[in-house]
Amino acid sequence: EIRQNALDFSLEGQEIIPRARAACETALAVSGRTAGRGVGAVLQEVQAELASAKEAGVDLTTGFPTLDALTAGLERTLLTILAGRPSMGKTAMALQIAYRNAARGRVVCFRSCESSDKSLGKRLISQVAGVDFSKIRQPWRLTPDEHRNIATTAAGLADLPLIFESDPQRTDYRDICSWVRREAAARGRVDLVVGDYLQLVDGPEKEIRLRMDAACKAFKKLAIDLNCHVVWLSQLSRPLADRREKRPVLHDLKESGGIEAAADLVLFPFRPHYFDAAEPAEEAEVNVAKQRDGPAGPN
Repeated sequence: EIRQNALDFSLEGQEIIPRARAACETALAVSGRTAGRGVGAVLQEVQAELASAKEAGVDLTTGFPTLDALTAGLERTLLTILAGRPSMGKTAMALQIAYRNAARGRVVCFRSCESSDKSLGKRLISQVAGVDFSKIRQPWRLTPDEHRNIATTAAGLADLPLIFESDPQRTDYRDICSWVRREAAARGRVDLVVGDYLQLVDGPEKEIRLRMDAACKAFKKLAIDLNCHVVWLSQLSRPLADRREKRPVLHDLKESGGIEAAADLVLFPFRPHYFDAAEPAEEAEVNVAKQRDGPAGPN
């Protein structure tokens, strides 16, 4: 019927689409298939998830126990936005999240639109081996012990199910989603996707606000379709740097409307020492600015 309507040149274009939709709905009804699920099936799945969590603890971790306690970890089918000003530790935290989950056997895809895969590898080695990143960048400063430490660490990381992708020619959000889906098909699953960073993602939309909206919707759909968690880093707007209170709030998200709406969890890493030299340099905090199914607040 759909083919016949398409070949019927007496019909206007706006008539064909409703007829095709009606034909599809009729076919689904005849076959007994529906888009909805009964509450019994839904609750059975909920009970299985609760029983599994009771035995295993947090499924996907933030890498920080106190943050896991507040957010129940990184729940599948949800989208997290990890946002901050430069030098707040966004990429370091994202790598820590990716590493901690890969070390637990979770399949992790890390898509960077900013750094090369080699640069990410250097950062990861620095974090896990505990070697100053400036020395990784200037290897002639490394001591023999540090070289051995790096070699041992690299050998331990080599077989982790952590996949880096950093092709600068394929930053369209549709390409990124296709890459993750291909990895899921090849490996049987993907448990976590981490992306750095949202404002560098391309797309067909000419206006950046509309592009960010569409990208966030696509990443949220990806999380649902693959039953994984998606984390994307984001920039904050510049006016934040000019005001007295430096801790960010939701409206500081750059191109924030669609990002804030699509996100299930919004995290703001913050380093007080960056703005106040009297604060300890090693201290950092993570503010849970939004949590759709739980409390918000500093951590």
